[in-house]
Amino acid sequence: MSGKKKYPLFHVGKNIPKNDKRNTPFVGEPNTNLDTYDKRNGKLRRRRKFGKDGRAYLDMDAPHISNVHDHAHDIEGSARMTGRSLNKKESREFNKAKRKRRFWNDKK
Repeated sequence: MSGKKKYPLFHVGKNIPKNDKRNTPFVGEPNTNLDTYDKRNGKLRRRRKFGKDGRAYLDMDAPHISNVHDHAHDIEGSARMTGRSLNKKESREFNKAKRKRRFWNDKK
């Protein structure tokens, strides 16, 4: 068993089952977002954006150990580039998404 700790996460997105435990896919429904939440506290951890061809082009991440600010990763093919600061438009979108808390045990 590796020393890397797995956090309980769940994905919310179009045509993605709520209990999908796979890694975040690089292909999804065109022009949609895939949000990844932490089951322990319901907070948004990542938003992956898919373009008009259905391929992922951007990840917006919440702060974590290696980067203490909200940040973005551009995606080329199936590789995430080094993190960068969010621009104003991305920052507004990510903050709005963070205010919508999702809880894994909601029955609604």
